[in-house]
Amino acid sequence: MRLYGCREVSSLSVVSAPFNLWIMDDPGEPQPRSVRTRQRIFRAAAEEILVNGYAGTSLAGIAGNLGLTKGALARHVPVKTALIEEFTRHLVEVLARCDARAQAVFPESPSRACVAFLINVRFSASDDVCSAAGIAMAFDPSVPTASSGGFVHAWIDALSAYLERIPAEDGYELNAPVRGAAEFLTAAFTGMWVTGRFVSIEGRPRLEQTELALMGIGIPAAGVSAIINDVLAQARQGALELAPAESVVPQQWWQGANIPREEQ
Repeated sequence: MRLYGCREVSSLSVVSAPFNLWIMDDPGEPQPRSVRTRQRIFRAAAEEILVNGYAGTSLAGIAGNLGLTKGALARHVPVKTALIEEFTRHLVEVLARCDARAQAVFPESPSRACVAFLINVRFSASDDVCSAAGIAMAFDPSVPTASSGGFVHAWIDALSAYLERIPAEDGYELNAPVRGAAEFLTAAFTGMWVTGRFVSIEGRPRLEQTELALMGIGIPAAGVSAIINDVLAQARQGALELAPAESVVPQQWWQGANIPREEQ
């Protein structure tokens, strides 16, 4: 089954395809027309947000691009702020599933599960236009903080849960309080997307910036190297998926990346 033109789900992947709140429970059943219309609307909305930003996106423009009347669109998106609510809800679900899958691959190593979680959030952003749009809106100053903050807080909460376990289970002492370290990793990871607009990482070792971020919270270089090597080994075996090697920024995540277009 495909949603927003994304790939079929594989049980072997931490995040082998985006997880959307609008997927029907039984993928073997044909989707009603209203569900297909809803999928088209939110994909079109996500693409417009990534190109024009939230402030430059209009419901009238989305309806016009899809050939829908304003009334037909309003049945799914009654007001523009509904886009923020839906994409934020979608992202929180993506985070929860990334978290569960990462822990399934590395149940006894929270530091490795943490890295698996981070890289698969990035993979979702490169593979799922709705995740990309949701993340872009989370850092869009035109979007009210109270509306989009749920995703950022859920991300920090997930990281905090990993970091709290690291001293006892992996034997690494952090150099900052757990919450502060989680906020630092969040800032570092989102900063990687921002700097990608200006700095190419082509030719550099995979996850080099992630290594530096882990050392920044106190994990020694030798430990970080072992963590990254184990995560990359799982990726080579197909248990994890990495985003494209090229560095990208929010407004470009879906453009020219590996997000397939919706099938006609």
